Amino acid sequence: MREGQIDLESAEESDRNVIWVPARKHLKHVTLSIPGQLSERQKDSALSLKVEAWSPFDDTGYAVAWSGNVACVFAWDKKQVHSQIRELGYDPIKCKVIPEAFIRQNITDGLRLVTCVNGIEGQFWKNGILMASRWWQNTPTVNDWYLFSRIAGQQAGNGLPDVIEPVWLDKTWHEKPNSGDLISYVVNYRPARTFATVLLILPITFFLAQITTYMTQNWLINKEIAAIEDTSQSIRANRLNALIALETAEDISSLHKYPHQIEILARAHSLLYEHGVTLLSWEYDSGDLEFGLDLSSELDPRVFIKAFENDDLFSNVSASTRGQTLIVRMKIASSRQGSQNG
Repeated sequence: MREGQIDLESAEESDRNVIWVPARKHLKHVTLSIPGQLSERQKDSALSLKVEAWSPFDDTGYAVAWSGNVACVFAWDKKQVHSQIRELGYDPIKCKVIPEAFIRQNITDGLRLVTCVNGIEGQFWKNGILMASRWWQNTPTVNDWYLFSRIAGQQAGNGLPDVIEPVWLDKTWHEKPNSGDLISYVVNYRPARTFATVLLILPITFFLAQITTYMTQNWLINKEIAAIEDTSQSIRANRLNALIALETAEDISSLHKYPHQIEILARAHSLLYEHGVTLLSWEYDSGDLEFGLDLSSELDPRVFIKAFENDDLFSNVSASTRGQTLIVRMKIASSRQGSQNG
């Protein structure tokens, strides 16, 4: 497959159901936690807000796989993907964008290296959800693999694992079965077709009588519902406003998972100050922190790893060099965890 090309699959006997699988290098991956007490609709709304706050794209499209209140999200630049779809003569509205990981054989738990569209992907799975993902254009080095494993909070073992090629699936594993699947199953199931044939030979008058009865009952029920709606309109309006206000408050509160970045910077500065180092770069994104230190003076990375690991705010600390820069990476504890540890 050429660099940048995107894979297409069409459903049998249909020119409308087109599956568009973007190259992994064009996707961003993240796992997000949503408060467990929210309803399904509220979870979707809260996730949408979180994705919008996290995504680097101006116009974001995304697909999600849920495990309880944990969401595995792949996001993409919607404008870019739609442009690529049009270039190949397809209508974006009639295309369903599916990340490659959602249509290839998944695992329940563990680390693995897999082939993907135009590259190699490191994956960490937990409870059937892809918790961490890293893309490389070529097979990563052992150090790159160890670093990915450390960031995922796992022990990589000895050496680089074999790169495997997961099986392509006929259906995505991240979506729940819908009514269309059930209808398709019933229509294609031979005993069900036989039963339908038997029903067709029953006296037509019986069905006409049943239909007349049901239509009469339905008219009476609808009349009663209309009367109830008229008398309860103000009550329902007040309840709807209250639910909207509650949902908004819950969605906003669910976003405050981590301390403010100013607090994180202040804690990091206090740990670095006594060593007299120069901070060259600072990147923070949804609980993942990476910063660079000047290597002009002799620095022992173990000193910084130990200092930050001893602070309750930081965990999974690792360090590597990039030219004359010491790169330090770590995870940030959530505000809830920080208050419990404190």
